[in-house]
Amino acid sequence: MLDFEDNRSEPNPNHPKLGDTIKVEPIRTINGINKIKKALAPSPRNLALFVVGINTAYRASELLSIRLKQVRHLAPGDRLEIKQKKTKKYRAVTLNNGSVL
Repeated sequence: MLDFEDNRSEPNPNHPKLGDTIKVEPIRTINGINKIKKALAPSPRNLALFVVGINTAYRASELLSIRLKQVRHLAPGDRLEIKQKKTKKYRAVTLNNGSVL
């Protein structure tokens, strides 16, 4: 049963119905990546999370744990070290040109 007390008159059409499955495909082309970047451009935070994510292969939980003070000073070639939530170990990546906006 859906509850619409948050002032929406109908369910979000982008959410699957209960019991439905969703097929997710990887982004396979540079054009596809550029389309997503363009769509995310109005939100610098989301754009940065996407760009860092596709260039580092960090998990979503790891990306969300990053704080501005950790990355503000980084340049291509620098290492970013994040503690993994899944394993509790630190995982470092060397940032490439694409991961630094």
